[in-house]
Amino acid sequence: MSIDIDGFDVSDAPAVGTPEENGINANEFLRAVLTMDLSKLLATEIVEFMPERDDKHKSSERLVVNLMEAIYLTKFFQQNTTIGLEQRMHATA
Repeated sequence: MSIDIDGFDVSDAPAVGTPEENGINANEFLRAVLTMDLSKLLATEIVEFMPERDDKHKSSERLVVNLMEAIYLTKFFQQNTTIGLEQRMHATA
C-alpha cells in the first residue's frame, strides 16, 4: 500500500511538498482503513512527509503515526480473528 500524504487536506498534513486545500480528510480516511481487508498486505509506504515543514502541533507526524497504527492494528486484528476462527473450526470438526 502506498499513501501519498500530499493528498490529505493541508490542515491534517501541512508538512508536505505540495499542500492540498480541500484534500482528503484524515479522519475519514482512517475510518475507511478500518473497513479494508488488509489480510494480504505485505508492505506500506507513506511518502511526501517533510518533518521540517510540520506545524507546532506536529499534525503531519501524528497523521503518519495514526495511519501506521490504523493499518497494522487492523491487519493484526484481522489475522488473529481469522486464525482464531480457523482454530475453532478445526477443534469442532
